[in-house]
Formats: sequence, C-alpha cells, structure tokens
Amino acid sequence: MEASITQCDDTRKAYEQEIELLAKDETIRLLGEVVGISGVDPNNHQYFCQIAFGRTFRHQTGSAEEGGIWSLSKKSLFWWDATPRELALDPLEITVRYQQKDPLHLTTWDTGLVGHALVNGDAILASPEEHMDIQVTENVTLTMRFRLATDSDIAFLTKLYRNDNPWREAVPTATLVTEANEWKNLGRSVSTILQTMVQNVSNVYVKPHADPQRVEQTTYMSKEAIKETIFAPSQHWVTAGSGSIGHLYLEVLKCSDLPNVDIGGSIGNLTDCFVCAVFEDAMVQTPVIDDELSPHWMPWTQRAFCIKIMHPSSLLYLGAFDFDCLGDHDPLGRVVVNLSNLQRNTEYTLTYNLYPNSHVTDRISAGQITVRIRLEYFNEREALVAGIRSRPKFHVNVEKEKSFKVLHYTCHGEFGDHTEQGLDITIVRSYINEILEYKNTLGYCMVDSIQSLIFWRGQVQVFEMVLPLHSLVFFLACSKLLERPSLFPAFCFLGVGWIMLITLMQRRQHPSPWFGCPSFQNYLQILLVGETPIQFERIEPFHLMEQIDAHEKAWRDRVERDQKHIATLTELQQKLNAIGDEAIHTKQANISIPLDLLERLSRYQGIIAKYCHYMRVVKILVTWEEGVISFWITAGFLVAGLVSLLLPWEFILTWSSKIIVYGLLGPHMMVVDSCFGSLSHDDKISKAIEKLQNESKSARHRRQDALKLKDAKCLAFGTYITQVPSFNISRHHDRPLPCSHAEVTKILPKIPCNDQSIPGQQFFGRILPRTEVQQGMFKKEWSALEKLRMAAQYCVREIMENESSDVVKALRKKSVPLDEREVPESMGFEIVDGGLGSAPYIYLHNNFGEN
Repeated sequence: MEASITQCDDTRKAYEQEIELLAKDETIRLLGEVVGISGVDPNNHQYFCQIAFGRTFRHQTGSAEEGGIWSLSKKSLFWWDATPRELALDPLEITVRYQQKDPLHLTTWDTGLVGHALVNGDAILASPEEHMDIQVTENVTLTMRFRLATDSDIAFLTKLYRNDNPWREAVPTATLVTEANEWKNLGRSVSTILQTMVQNVSNVYVKPHADPQRVEQTTYMSKEAIKETIFAPSQHWVTAGSGSIGHLYLEVLKCSDLPNVDIGGSIGNLTDCFVCAVFEDAMVQTPVIDDELSPHWMPWTQRAFCIKIMHPSSLLYLGAFDFDCLGDHDPLGRVVVNLSNLQRNTEYTLTYNLYPNSHVTDRISAGQITVRIRLEYFNEREALVAGIRSRPKFHVNVEKEKSFKVLHYTCHGEFGDHTEQGLDITIVRSYINEILEYKNTLGYCMVDSIQSLIFWRGQVQVFEMVLPLHSLVFFLACSKLLERPSLFPAFCFLGVGWIMLITLMQRRQHPSPWFGCPSFQNYLQILLVGETPIQFERIEPFHLMEQIDAHEKAWRDRVERDQKHIATLTELQQKLNAIGDEAIHTKQANISIPLDLLERLSRYQGIIAKYCHYMRVVKILVTWEEGVISFWITAGFLVAGLVSLLLPWEFILTWSSKIIVYGLLGPHMMVVDSCFGSLSHDDKISKAIEKLQNESKSARHRRQDALKLKDAKCLAFGTYITQVPSFNISRHHDRPLPCSHAEVTKILPKIPCNDQSIPGQQFFGRILPRTEVQQGMFKKEWSALEKLRMAAQYCVREIMENESSDVVKALRKKSVPLDEREVPESMGFEIVDGGLGSAPYIYLHNNFGEN
C-alpha cells in the first residue's frame, strides 16, 4: 500500500503541469481503431461496429472484409474528444451487428445484434497502440487499439474520409513508362522512325530525344560522339525510396547485344528497350529507346537515380524489357547487384550479363547492361551496426497489371521464387544438379583442406613467402586439447570463427577484383574508427585478365578431369556388374506409369526446393556473399570462444553432469511422474488446445496487421503488389564482367532540389500507416503527447477511486446497444451533425439531467 502511494506521488510530481491542466476539465483527443473480429463466420454475414461514448453515437464502420478484419477503406478508424472525468465515468460502448444481403447486394435480407461491450478509460489509456481483445460474447472477440490523437492524425482521417489522398506527398512526380499512357509512347515511336529515315551515314538520330538545352547540336550526332557522351555526368536526377543511412547513386548507361523480340526485324522494327530498377521500396524506370539492340541513355534523359538506403545489405535488381503497347512488355533479362562489397568514395562502371533467371543449371546470356554506381553512407559505423537488425519487408505496389509483371520479373526472374514455382521438369533437373554440385564442391573443400592441414602446405602469403600458418594453428589447438579436454567447447566456438576467416581469405585470394570482398580487418576498423580505409585508387578494365583466365581454366580442367575419372569408374563398374549378373528371374515388361505421378513430382519438387533454399542460405553466409552478416557471425563466434577460454569448463561440465544424472535420472522421478507426468488424455488435449489458442491469438494479430497494411498500400500506390526479396537466395550470383572499371572520386553528383522524385512505398506506424516524412512529424507530436497520456491516466484513476461507486454503476447500467432498426428519436436520441465523414452524432437524454 505504501509503495502504491509513493508511486502515485512520484507520478503527480513528474506530470504536475499536465495534471493541473487536465484538472480544469481540459479535453483530450483520442484515436481508436477497430481491428478485427473472431468467433464469427464473416463469409455468411457482413459484420459492422457502432461506437458510442457518453451516450453519443460517434462512428460506424463498414462491413468487415474476408477473415473478419476492418481496414482503412472500411472506416476502421475514429476519434473523439473527452475530459478525464468523462473517461472515468463513461465507458466507450461498442455494439457489433450483422446484416445479410442478397447475392447482388441490392437489398438487406436480415440484420441483428451480435453483442455489446464496454471499455473503460483506464484501459484505453493504459496500452497505447497495443492490441486489446474485447469479449463481446462468450465466443466472439473484438480486437481494438487506442492511443491519443495528434493533429496530423485528424488531418489524415479528414482527408481519408473525404476520399482525398492522405499520402499526397507519396505521389511520384517522375515518369514510370509502364504506368503512363502507352499510346503516347506509340506516337513517340512513329516520330522516331521518321527521324531515323532522314539520318545519314556519318550522323545518327539521338534517341529518345535531343538535349533540350542544345537541340541543334544533339538531334543528330556521330556514333563516336554518342559513345563519349554516354559516360558524361548526368544532368537530371530522380530521388527515390525511403531510408536515412545513406544514398545509392545509380545511372543506367547502356545495354548491348540484346535479342530482337519484335516482328519485322528485316524492315527495322527492333526491340524497344527500357530498364526497370528496384531497390528496397522503390521502383524506377528509364525512358524507352525505340528500335535499338544496343540502346544507350544520354545524360539529359531520365537515367540517373538517387535512392535512399534503409538497410546496408539490400540488393539492387535490374531488368531489361521490350516495350509493347498492345501486349505485355517482353522480358529480356535481369541481374542482381550485390552492393555490400562496394568501397566508399568510389565510382563504379559495371557491366553485367543479362540472364532470364538465376535458378536453372545452364544460363544463356541475353545481352549486357552497363550501369554506373556509387554507394555512400552518412555514417559507416551506424550502417554496419544496422546490419545486425532484421531486414524490413519491402513491398512495391503498381496500378497496372502490365507494370506488375515487369516488377515481378525484375525481382524474381522467369520462374519466380521457390514458393511460386509450379511443376517444371527443367526446375526439378536444375535442383538435382545443384545438390550434386554442392556435394562435389564440399568434397573438394574437405579433401583440399585436410591435405593442406596434414601435409603443411602453403596457405597464407606473408610478403613473398606462402607459409602453413593454418596447419600450425591446428597443430597447437589439437596439442592443447590433448592436455586440457575441457577446452573443447571454447575451441568449437573458435573453430567456427576460424573456418569463416579461412573462407574469407580464400575468396580474397581470387585474382579477379570483382570476386573479392572487404577483409575482416576492414569491418573491425569501421567499428573502431568509424570508416574504412581506401583499398584501391583505380581498377582498370580487364585488370589481371591473364591470371583470372588461368585460375578459371585450372578449376575447369580439374572438374573435367575428375568427371572423366568418375565416368570411367562408373563404366567399369557397370561392365563388372554385367559380367557377374546372377539374376535369372523373368523381368516384368510394360510397367505402367502411376496416375498420381504429377502430384508426386510436384511434392518432390517442393521438398527439393526447400533443401536447396537452406543450402543456399548456408552458402551465402560461408562464402561471404552477405559480408555484413558473415562478419557479425564470425565476430560473435570469436568473442564467444575467447570468453569461453576464461570459464572453468572442468567445473561446469562436472557439475552439469551431476545435476543431470542425480536430478533427472534418479528413482525420485517415479514421484515426479505420479504427480505431473500422468496426465489424462483429456488434460493433454485441453493443454494443447490452450497452447494453440494462445499462438492463434498472436498469429491473428499479425494477419490483421498484414491485411491492413496491404489495404493501405493499395489505396496509396495501386492494387498490384510484389514483395522485394531481402536476400539473394538464388543458385547463381551475378559478377561484373572484366571490362568493368572503378575509380576513387570524392565529388558527389549535384542533385537539384527541384528535380523529380519517386517517394518510397515503405509505411511506418502501427495504427496509422504513414510515409517516412509523415512518421517523422508524428514522432515529434507524440513525444509531447506521451506525458499528457500518463497524466490523463493518473487523473482517470484518481477520479474512479474518489467518485461514488453508485454513480459509476448507475451510469454504466444505462449503457444499452444502439439499434439502427429503430428510429433514433423514438429511443430518446437527438441527431446532430457528426462531421469527419462519419454518421451523425446521436445524443441520448439520460436520467441524470445531462446530454
């Protein structure tokens, strides 16, 4: 009791100003959300809620969607004003009703009451934005959320319920060719054909258009001048995306050797190419270049994009397409760019092969794409620490189905991810070959590692010598374990970190600069100093090409030699089996094919796909494809191993063994079994049901939040939605071609403030989904309201404790469900203007002489 009084005194002192303000019956504004309902069948009836406070009808939702969930489009949000005294004495009244309409939704066949519930003010203020399950009836549960409302909340809801876009700043001002009017592109294509017909041999028509600042000089240019102009700095930049840890500067320069997918190539009707780029929550696109198999985008076109970064390990997806007005845009190829290995203050000009997919065994290039990339973080240490956090789920919405197919192909490729693939023999064969490839690679690694360790072969280059340092470390570790076996747990941790460091060193020893990655020391220096040193000043095209060819040739020769050896042994074994065949039974012919063969193959494909998915995850971590995550895993095991060396493992293992043996294996377990282990069958079932109900509750809340987010994104950005993969879980990883080059430069591109933008589509917030800018404004407002909420909760509890309990009970007994089937005036209601796009307010004249 004394502790409770002390806590109340502390609360009063902390929020004294706010409490004095609320004591004068100052109103506070509250925001409520009807999330979902469970325990009913939403497929047969349409359920809606009516909200009242202080006997005033405040809001009516729309009908719940599939699964019994209310979203923004179903008017799930409402707000009301109240004083602390009103919150303490008058509960929030929720009435749940249903209606059944005819199949054409023209008339209502039936309507009725489901239940009625009350929520007191203390509960409303206690858990802001947390799910609150309200028991409407014995079997029906309504989920709601509450918090104080800010000015931006009211402005948001006002726009939403007036059918105005509350995410107006999220409307793109830059052009997305797949979302624009397609017939304008057809007119542009005809104009391009006419301009091309009058070009001469020395000068060609510049596509898609000339520089608006130099029309006469850039309408027709020589091929040499065009090649030089392509690499000039971009004049216009489009800002895109959400995030605050850095910027990705992307310039799409050109494509080359693309296939012609249009009919009429003999008369000059060639591929009309455009490039789509997806990074995190933003999709950007270049203009269309008509009738070119090697298109290029000039510096004055929409080819340069400054994309905000939210996570340091996000991937860049690029896709090339042929633009079509009548049918779908034909995909040409795609590439996934890993940005985690890029150096700061460095401008990369990278050329990649375009492939239709990343999963099948044999891939055929569909041309090349050249991009210029620069990655800059505001604070490298913060970016590295951000890599520990889980990656957000990114979704991108579009308005047109054709745009959705472009977006989906760019992110997932020809066959999609393993969860979307139907039965395909090519995919099944590719998965089997992939598993065999992992088996062979693991065999090579184990044989090479064991031979290198045992025979003390050269492993680490020190100056001009290659020393067997790993063999020395392995020998010393084994010698120490012979003397102190209790150090085995510590050496296990250190061993995993040691193996990760070895794979990193092996990767960095590859002669190609495009195959390497930052060293472990670089990541440590970022943590300690704040930035990593510059590793190189310049990478020339075709750098160390002879060493790269020799390295790849040696590997191919080894694999080919081993395959021939295995094939020879297999052939000899088959001959031996044929010579010694002792089978004399009659063999059955014409074996029929099972009817469920396709179903079995589809199931087997799904199982194999899961195993390949797990192996790919292990592969990208062990081979440092995900450098940031691999660094933290390695650092974690090394730190755990070093700490474990200081622990008294002999004492820990001895007493742990004694506790297990004497505590869990003794005869006293008979008593434990008789008291706790002999549960009846019904008790086990009831416990399992209780556990399932607890899990289903959290699962239902996650589902409700997901569907609400989907509805908000569809309202804001379009009805078609694609999830952008956070990891490159594919069989093949794209590497830059040898003609790529890089150069250190400290000059950042100049981006005018009035340039166009494509805002990111990531939403923030729980009750109200907001853009990044809107969420920043809300946080400033909420920091000031948090004290007001605590003070209001204190005042409500004080009033509830001091007020006469008979008065409170009488007020709450007066609460009855609102019945829309009766005329409000006949129930003592007075209809007044409700505002905010909701139903009119209805006042009930109660017995206490108050309205």
